[in-house]
Order: sequence, then structure tokens, then C-alpha cells
Amino acid sequence: MKRPRAITPDAHYADQLSAVLEAMAPCESAGQLAARQAAFDRFMEQGIPTRRVEAWKYTDVTRLAEEVFAPAAPAPLTAETVTGLPLYHPEDETVVFASGILQPGLSRHPEGSVLELHPLHTMPDPTAPVPIHDNPFVDLNHALWRDGALLRLPPSTTPAQRIHVLFVHATAATPTLSHPRLLIDLGEHATAEIAITHVTLGDKACFNNATLDITLQPGAHLELVYTQVLNQASTHLGTTTITQQRDSTLHAMDFSAGSALARHSLSVALAGEGASASLDGLYIVQGRQHVDAHTCIQHQQPNGSSRQLYKGILDDRATAAFSGLVRVHPGATGTDAQQMNRNLLLSNDALANSKPQLEISNDDVRCTHGATVGRLDDLELFYLASRGIDPTAARDMLSRGFAEEVLYRLPDTQRHADLHAILNRTFEKNDDTTT
Repeated sequence: MKRPRAITPDAHYADQLSAVLEAMAPCESAGQLAARQAAFDRFMEQGIPTRRVEAWKYTDVTRLAEEVFAPAAPAPLTAETVTGLPLYHPEDETVVFASGILQPGLSRHPEGSVLELHPLHTMPDPTAPVPIHDNPFVDLNHALWRDGALLRLPPSTTPAQRIHVLFVHATAATPTLSHPRLLIDLGEHATAEIAITHVTLGDKACFNNATLDITLQPGAHLELVYTQVLNQASTHLGTTTITQQRDSTLHAMDFSAGSALARHSLSVALAGEGASASLDGLYIVQGRQHVDAHTCIQHQQPNGSSRQLYKGILDDRATAAFSGLVRVHPGATGTDAQQMNRNLLLSNDALANSKPQLEISNDDVRCTHGATVGRLDDLELFYLASRGIDPTAARDMLSRGFAEEVLYRLPDTQRHADLHAILNRTFEKNDDTTT
């Protein structure tokens, strides 16, 4: 008997929808509530994918069909708690969410800021059908989100400070579920540096199902740092969709060092001529952690360029998967695309799967892709040992060097230092475990 391609979600998801519809009825229109119901119907129709679905071949999420998660309630946060979180800097323009709920009292919106923040509840009714996703968790997010925001920059503006959106998930004794939802719109020729951080307070299990939709208008430029450092009892499913118009530019850093199971689906559509995108990624897993980096770049118009460099460091019995698709459409002549995935295995039990893909529908392109999976060089380890360097320290030095190729591509030196500090703490935990 063949395994099914999807499993029908348990009834408790319908119970959560009923609670959300009842809670949101006073502040949402009939059209908004109907959009939630339609998204939930699509989620139920698709079901929870099994590993027979190609896009989920390396990541098993079937337990989410039956596992019961209570809706997350925002725990009371203090300013001291927020300021002590990873990547927080007091000079940033900061937007804080607790379990998916906006916290205006903990956010920092300086006077005179050009950034516009619009609660999603105040947005107009949906007038066009919501597109069908091949990821049912996007529809689940669109059905069950409790709070969300649209961040908009007017044309030809540049914020005086970096923008930091901080999603804090405070865990409870009962496993909890939250659905952070964020939209970002950069106006024509606007420029911004935006950091998105997902972090947990506490060490209990939680399910963080986040969506992020970004639009870059013609000539806009975005420096994006997406960081996931949830605890190792958590599940993080993040979906980011970016649409780029003519001559817009994107540089994104995707950093993952937390969660028992983490998957980030990052899709970029180069929908305007001359648009360019650079995606860098670094994932670090240990113990029995699993990470899945899923990227898709759509070259839809001529003279676009894209670069991808994803690296992974795996220790113990950790597993990782990278699936990167570059699709060049028939009219996208003059496309220049490069893609590379490299994985470093620090243990004989670690396992990395890599699937770079090119789909090219015209001849006027320049596209390359590749992948490597390997271990530390024995000669390099021997050389360091001959200089009196402890084997554990030598391993850490070489691993850090492997990671720095990605981190040094960050133009923001402060963000580089932040991620480097997380990397150091990860290696320090490993060293404490092995000694």
C-alpha cells in the first residue's frame, strides 16, 4: 500500500479557526473573514504533505497533522527582556511582536521616521483571489494570524536607522502555535536595511509558522537579514516571497541556528527588467536538529541577475537539505545566474542533501550551479596540530573560516558581528558537550 501524498489535518485546527473568526469578527469585515475561511479550506484540501511530495522529500512534517498546539498568548514582556535579545540594538527602529501580536509599547518608532506602519486589520478587503500555494502552511498562516503589519517606505526615501522586526515567542508548559505575518513594500527608488529576527523565550516546544511578503518597486534597494534562533524544542516553518520590479536590487542573508526542525522557503520573482538578487545563507545544526533551505528564483524579464551562496555546518546526528531552483522564463534573455551550495560535515553521522536545479527556457543566458558535501581537511588539521593547537580548537577555527565566507558578504559590520557571536556561542556549546 502506497503512502499518501498528504494527511488530513486533525479537527483541532478547525477549532482554532472558529476561535479566530469569533475573536476577529468585531474588528474585521465580512470580506476579511471570508478570506480567512477560504485560506483554511485550501489548507484542509491540500493537507499536511508527506515525504512523497517532492518539495518535502527531505523534511518530515507529518506529525503536525495530529500534534495539538494551543494558540500562543503573548506573555508580558519588559523592556529589559527585549533589549537583551539577540541582534537587538537600541539605535534601530524596532518593531516588536510577541507571539505574533504587535507590541507598540516595546517598539521604537522615532519622531520624523519615514517608515509607515499599517496594521493588517485596517487594510482594505481583498478584491482579488488569493493565489493557490503549493505550501499549505502559508494558507494556514493566512487563516489563523492574529495580528500583522504592513511596513511601507514612500518613494525615494531612506530611513535614518536600520529597521529591526523582532518576533518573540514566549513558550509555555503546553506546546503553542503562532502565525507571525508581515508585509513590506519599498516604494520606487527607496532604500532600506531591514532585519527580521525570530527568537524564543524559554525552552518548551512551540510551532512558529511565519510568512513574509516583500515588494520592491522600480529602483528600490533592500538589504535583508533573516535570522532564526528559536530554541531546540521548536518547529519553525517560514515562507518568504519577494517580488522585484524594474532595476530593483536585493541582498538577503538567511541565517538559521535554532529549532529542532526548521524550514525556510524563500521565493524571489525578478518581475521587472534589470532586477538583481543576491541570496546568501548559513545554517548551523547539531544534535538531532534538521534544517531545510528551500529557494526559488524566477527570472521573468530580460537582463536580470541572481547569485546564491548557501553554506551549512552539520555536527553530531544533524541533517540538512538544500533545494534551490533557478527558473529562466522564455522572455528572460540576458539572464546571468549563479548558484552554489556547500556543506561541511563535522561528524560521521551528520547527513546533508543538496539539490540545485536550473530550468532554462531560452538560449541567451549564462547560468551555473553546483554543490559540495565534505569534511574538514586532514592536512589542515595536522598542520594546526603541529603548531600546538588543540584538536577541538583547530576544528572550530576551520569551521569558522568556512562560515566567514558567507558572513563577510554582509555590508553591515554590526550585523556581521551579531551573527558571528551566535556562531561562536554555538561552537562553545559544542566544546562544552565534548569536554
